[in-house]
Amino acid sequence: MIRHNPSNKSRFEVLFEGKRETIEVCRSDNRTQVFFRGQLRDVDTVEISANSFSLIISGNSYDAVVVGVGCSFQVIVNGVLFEISLLNPKKIRHFAPTLFDSTGPVPVVAAMPGKVVKLLVKAGDRVQEGQGVAVIEAMKMQNELKSPKAGKIDKVNVTENQTINAGETLVVVS
Repeated sequence: MIRHNPSNKSRFEVLFEGKRETIEVCRSDNRTQVFFRGQLRDVDTVEISANSFSLIISGNSYDAVVVGVGCSFQVIVNGVLFEISLLNPKKIRHFAPTLFDSTGPVPVVAAMPGKVVKLLVKAGDRVQEGQGVAVIEAMKMQNELKSPKAGKIDKVNVTENQTINAGETLVVVS
């Protein structure tokens, strides 16, 4: 039986699909529990590649890709896109500091499979945080991927009209 133990939890306020929500995460050495919308779930997480995860939640398997700029994230779970914005980013920085680590090279990855419609940068270009670097078409929608930090484009790994996979690195910003 899962027990909700509030003594070892972190609490996050988010905008989830335009609604203010609270997520509580309870961690111990060998398990993570997430309390969201009145439900407590056991979550096992394995990072498959940069920003790409395999999740087992209460016995069900999910593939997730997380793409973020600042405190806003697109999370694609089994092909379904969710928009999430953190309302208390200092708390998540303490909980998951590598999520916000922008020192050194940072990849910009595809959140889902699709096609590169337009590249907005080339190797050597200077970019600002939040500046568009590529336009991707996925699920009949076009999405502009943005630079996670100010810096220089080190590498462009794709070309226009190229088909890409979820989790694939499109450009690297340093």
